Amino acid sequence: MLGCIVRAGRAYFLYEPGFYAGSVTFSVSINQRMLASGELEVEPNLLKLTQAQYIKMISDISIFTKDIFRLSKATVPASTSFSSKRNIIVTLELLKANFDKLYASILRIKKQPLKSLKSNIVTSDIFSASNLSERSIDDALGRGKFRPATIRERLAAPALTAALNGQWLSEIRENRPYETGNVYENSAILGFLRWLSTALARISVELSSGRIDISEHTREVWSTRVRNWKIRVAELLRLTLFDNVSAVAALRSTSAFRLHPDYSAAYTAMSRIRAGFGDLAAYSPKFGIDQTPRLYELWCYLGLLNAALDRFPSAAAALTDTLRSINGRQQIVSVVLDMMGQGLRLSDNITLSYQPRFTKSPRSDGARTHLIDCVPDIVITKNKSTGECVELAILDPKYRIGISLLDGIRDLHAYRDAIVDSAGRRLTTAAVVLAPQSGNDSGAIPTDQPSVWLCQPPTDKAQFSSLFQAVLDVLADSSKLPELTA
Repeated sequence: MLGCIVRAGRAYFLYEPGFYAGSVTFSVSINQRMLASGELEVEPNLLKLTQAQYIKMISDISIFTKDIFRLSKATVPASTSFSSKRNIIVTLELLKANFDKLYASILRIKKQPLKSLKSNIVTSDIFSASNLSERSIDDALGRGKFRPATIRERLAAPALTAALNGQWLSEIRENRPYETGNVYENSAILGFLRWLSTALARISVELSSGRIDISEHTREVWSTRVRNWKIRVAELLRLTLFDNVSAVAALRSTSAFRLHPDYSAAYTAMSRIRAGFGDLAAYSPKFGIDQTPRLYELWCYLGLLNAALDRFPSAAAALTDTLRSINGRQQIVSVVLDMMGQGLRLSDNITLSYQPRFTKSPRSDGARTHLIDCVPDIVITKNKSTGECVELAILDPKYRIGISLLDGIRDLHAYRDAIVDSAGRRLTTAAVVLAPQSGNDSGAIPTDQPSVWLCQPPTDKAQFSSLFQAVLDVLADSSKLPELTA
C-alpha cells in the first residue's frame, strides 16, 4: 500500500524502488474495487551500483585473483578472463552445436510468446467508449467536459441525461487495456540476434581474408555455413514476435528463462554461443544479487591489498616467493585463504587481515574482546617487535546507503569498544565504513569517532592507495612506535 498525496485535484503515489530494478505492476483500488492498473520499468537507486559498475567490480575481482595466481606461475583458466580469445574454429563449432536449438526454440516462442497486459488512457466520444464507469463520468464532470444535451442525445440515453440534469458529456477518458510483447525476455532475444548478426558478419570477413590458417576446403565449408546462419538470423529478426519490441543488449537469467521450456532452451543456447565468442563482458555475470554485499567486501579488500603491496614492495616479493614454492592451484587457494584470515605481514610492525576473528580468548598478538565475538571485514594492525598488537584500524565495507548505513556505523562502535588488549585497553584507533557512493574524501581519517569513506566501483588504483595511506598516517601518529617504514 502506497501513501497518497492529493494536489490540485490530482492524486500522487510515491514509490521508492530502492535497489530493485525491473518491472513493477501496480493497481489503483477504491473499496476493494480495482479502477486502474499498469506496469512500470524502474531503475535501481542511483546511489547504488549500476549494472556497468557491478560488472566492473566483478572484473576487478577477476583481475586481482588472476594476479595472485600469476605470482606463482600457475595456469589461469580462460573462464576468469572477460575478454578471452578463442580459436575461431572452436567458436564456430560451438555455434554449430547450438544454433539449430536456438532457431527452433525461437520459432516455438513465436507461436505463444510472453506478453504483458498494459493500459492507456484514451479520450473519446461517449458513444464510442467501451467501458463507461462512474470514475470516468466523475472525471469528465470534474474537468468541466459537459454541455446541454441535444434532442438526439436525450433520445439515445434518456436515463443518463436525466441523471446529469439535461447535460451531456462532450468527451470522456477511459483506460483501455492492451497486450504487448515488449517484455524483457523478448527484448533480450532481439538484442542477442542483432549482436549475433554483427558477429557473423565479422567472422565472414575473417574467413574470406585468408588470415586464418586453415585449408581451402575447410574455409569454404565454414563460409557457406556462416552465410546460411546469417540468412536464418535475418529471417528471425523479421518475425512479428519482435514488432514494437525494443532490443536489450544485457542477457540475464529470469524466472521465464529458467522455467519456461522454450525460453529456457533459447537462453541456454544464447549463453553458450556468447560464451563461445568470448564476449563475456556483454552480459551480466552469474552472481545472485544477494551476494553483492560479500562481493563488495572482497573487492574492497583486494583493492587495499593491491595498494598495500605497492606501498610495501618487500612484502610483495616475499608473497611472490611463497606462492612460487607451492605446487597446485588448490594449495595456492588454501594458502591465500589462510593468509587473508591470519594476516599478511607487510612490514615488521604492520599486518593486513581479511575478516579476522576476535574472541574472549587472546589471539597470538594479545588482542581479545570483553564478551562478544567480533569479525570485522578488514583490519590493519600495528605490532611491537614482540608481535604484541598495540593498536589497529578497522575498515568495514557496507553495501548500503542512507539510513541503513547507520547500522554499519553502529557495528563499528561495537568493534571499537569490544576489541581490547590483555590489560583491557581499547586497541581501535580508527574505524571506517566503506560505502558504494561517489564523492570526494578529505584524505584524513578521524580517530575520535567512526567515519565513512566513499568507495564506488569503478575506481582507479589511486583511490585505494589514498585510503591505505590515510590509515597508515593514523597509525603512524601514535607515540608508541617509531614512524612506519616501507
